[in-house]
Amino acid sequence: MNLSIRVSKAQSFPTNSFSLLLFHLFSSLPHYNHSSLSETHYRDLLFTTIDKKPWAFSSSTKWVSPKFRPIILNPELFVRVLRCSHQRPRIALRLFRWVLGQSEFQYSEFSFCAILEILAQNGMMSSAYSVMERAKVK
Repeated sequence: MNLSIRVSKAQSFPTNSFSLLLFHLFSSLPHYNHSSLSETHYRDLLFTTIDKKPWAFSSSTKWVSPKFRPIILNPELFVRVLRCSHQRPRIALRLFRWVLGQSEFQYSEFSFCAILEILAQNGMMSSAYSVMERAKVK
């Protein structure tokens, strides 16, 4: 049975090398199926903040609200917030880039994998490629 699932995945998967790389990368990631109050709280706070302050989380500003400090300090929470924000991939990418620019952020490979997964699922391949290029530098 497991073989038939793998074969069906292989048959339905795009054949370009970038997509294949993403597929192998994401198939080994742990996925959080639970949704805690904190990740949905931060997702909603993120969306509300950007709706009220469109310039928030842009790379040109060093604006930091103390409300977002836990996301910067906790890489696991950051990944969960990113995954919870998948329905608005451009905002997730903006948050990702902003958090990477914060001096207190603790680098995590999982954060790169989470944003790549979001971007790939939403067809934002050029943005995903840009993130991968940045990951190679880290």
